[in-house]
Amino acid sequence: DRLLDELNKPSSRDRIRGLLLAEFQKMTDSTASLADHRFRDSVMAREGITHLEELRSTLLTRSEDLARASRASVITLLGSALALLLLVVFASERNSADLYLLTAMASLLLVLGVLLPMIDIEASIGCFALQLIGEEICFKDQVLYFQSKSILEVVWLMMRDGDPGLLLIAVLVLLFSVLLPVAKLVGTLRVLLTDRTPTTTAGTFLVYRSGKWSMADVLVVAMFMTYLGFNGVVNGQLAQLQMHDARTELLTTNGSALQVGFYLFLAYCILGLVVSTLVQGKYDKEVQQEG
Repeated sequence: DRLLDELNKPSSRDRIRGLLLAEFQKMTDSTASLADHRFRDSVMAREGITHLEELRSTLLTRSEDLARASRASVITLLGSALALLLLVVFASERNSADLYLLTAMASLLLVLGVLLPMIDIEASIGCFALQLIGEEICFKDQVLYFQSKSILEVVWLMMRDGDPGLLLIAVLVLLFSVLLPVAKLVGTLRVLLTDRTPTTTAGTFLVYRSGKWSMADVLVVAMFMTYLGFNGVVNGQLAQLQMHDARTELLTTNGSALQVGFYLFLAYCILGLVVSTLVQGKYDKEVQQEG
């Protein structure tokens, strides 16, 4: 009892805490870190920042500013595409210039939708806190998994893997979601420039019928379902890691989200089908008038 009373004195507890912290510091100094902090250190040196918390706050603020600017740009672009589409569709008279504008807008949406990230998948530990020698230690924002990929990046990763099955899927995605839409837009532009309907079977298929066979809309739906499914998987797996007791607390977060590329690609799918319908309707009417 006397020994326990002595150990429980504030002065004794402070001395023991100091000794343990000193030993922990020796162990930290003598242990090589497995993490590569060169990039982080270069950013801190470039920005003139000396504390990690200041760096985290600065990067978080910039990330939020960029996200707001990105959302505003996408909303403006999609709003412009919608306004242009409504003006052309409901115009009393429709000419080639209107179809040129729609084709140009569809091309822009396709390029941005293919190049920009479509989905972010993130699983992280939001906070891991424990009590050690009367002091609370908390590790925040420990990322377990993160991927942000566009269509082309996914295709490249599958091709680089070397697996025959993944290679086949990569070729199909590249064909139906990149090459076929590009060929379709080029064919539509050629029809508008020459001002005559396609005379070959391939040209007719690309301009008028490829939209029905293209897997672009299927890809958009598949990406959406993958997002929903992966969201559920991540939430289910992370829920098993969470713990709450008097000494330890572990909180996990799921940061998966659809990105701007998904919405731009979806807009292209809709606009591309409308352009095909309008072009076909224009030249079918001219053929009927000539007949």
